[in-house]
Amino acid sequence: MKRIKIKRVVFAIARNIRRTIIFPGTIAFLLLAAIAGSFVTTRIYPNTYIGSINIGMKTLPEARALIQKELKRSIKVSIRDREYEWSFEQMGIELSLDRLETLVTAPNRKPFPQNILELLSSFTTRRTIPAPIAFTGGFTSFLQDALFDFSTDTDELKVGKNNMVSVVSLEKRFRIDPVSLHDEIESSFADRSILSLSPKLAKAESSKLPTQSLLNDRLRAVFETPLLVQISSGGVDQSIIISPKELATLASVSLTGETNDGIAIEIHEAGLKKFLNTLSQTVSFIHGKTLSFTTAKNKLIEVIRSRMDKEKDIGLLLSLDDGPTSNGDVADKYIEVDIKQSMMYLFSGGTVIASYRVSTGKYYPTPTGTFTIFNKSPLAFSDIYSVWMPYWMGFYYSNKLNASFGIHEIPYALVNGKKRVNPGDEVGTPSTGGCVALSFGDAKKVYEFAGLGTVVVIYP
Repeated sequence: MKRIKIKRVVFAIARNIRRTIIFPGTIAFLLLAAIAGSFVTTRIYPNTYIGSINIGMKTLPEARALIQKELKRSIKVSIRDREYEWSFEQMGIELSLDRLETLVTAPNRKPFPQNILELLSSFTTRRTIPAPIAFTGGFTSFLQDALFDFSTDTDELKVGKNNMVSVVSLEKRFRIDPVSLHDEIESSFADRSILSLSPKLAKAESSKLPTQSLLNDRLRAVFETPLLVQISSGGVDQSIIISPKELATLASVSLTGETNDGIAIEIHEAGLKKFLNTLSQTVSFIHGKTLSFTTAKNKLIEVIRSRMDKEKDIGLLLSLDDGPTSNGDVADKYIEVDIKQSMMYLFSGGTVIASYRVSTGKYYPTPTGTFTIFNKSPLAFSDIYSVWMPYWMGFYYSNKLNASFGIHEIPYALVNGKKRVNPGDEVGTPSTGGCVALSFGDAKKVYEFAGLGTVVVIYP
């Protein structure tokens, strides 16, 4: 009986122990589970950092507010020995809500019990997540516009043996490498220990690149296409084709102007004379006769310019009929103008000593006949056209028009104090109001050749 009573007492004590220990433990476990569940669903795990910002224990809206505040700061960027300060907005960088939620809630969304285990681990372990930012199209635009010029000289253009323009690099112009800056911003975001970024730099394109491209486009039209040469005499024609390689032996180009954006054409005298001599030996109907070098030279220049300007390519037209009309016996010293040829010939002692391409009347016909120079001026003014005419040599006065006709350089107007030449005033084509116009440089030579009383004979 005593043994039975003892057992009952032991069982009673055990029941009381279970009630006092297990039940409160259950309560504590359930409470802990509820807290963990709250973290899993509403809070970012402890010790979660973005840079130097601790967003642990925060809700998603609270973390978003902290990031937005960080995005109002500016970024300091060192470019060689210069420092710049730009805002995130200026650089096209903004908060990515989707990325923020994905990054900060990654452990929360793991399956049970792994999410609980990571929660417990987060109290003692720091977790750093990437910057939840987005680089918009504005970032690309910003870097495209950001050019850093440390140059003391500008790049130069030069023409090579292939008659193509290349760039001599002298400039020190740089752009920021987009990948480098992107990575530095992401890795240093909200990190207070990083005071300035130093992204990699890339050499910027030459400032001469657009000019080089434009010039080469014009030169390819000249030197990469075969040239048709047509020779005629008395109604008989014969044609040959000059290859681009052969054309390069006849002419080359150089650059002109302060910005090297102009093209000067140089005819190789020896090459052209050799070519004309070959023609005189191979083309049957001109055998033993001579083609005018001066005319061929001027026409070749005209063809090259026409090609450069993308005008219709009619080829090089040569004729035994080219050359001066007179035979040198008009006067001991005189000027001949051939309107049909658009040519001027200077005679002295019965010999042609120079010839030049000219432009004659378009808006009013150039008078024909024999005249003399009756007045000269280094610079004359036309009241009719309101233009200045350098190296004026008057040869005819019209009572009908109450106006003088003369020989002069291509005229120009003054616009805001700067000289402006009419783009249509191309020497070699009719473009004047009846005068005879010469190109820059040629008019001065004729002005020095001609004196008062010098004979001028003009053929239609």
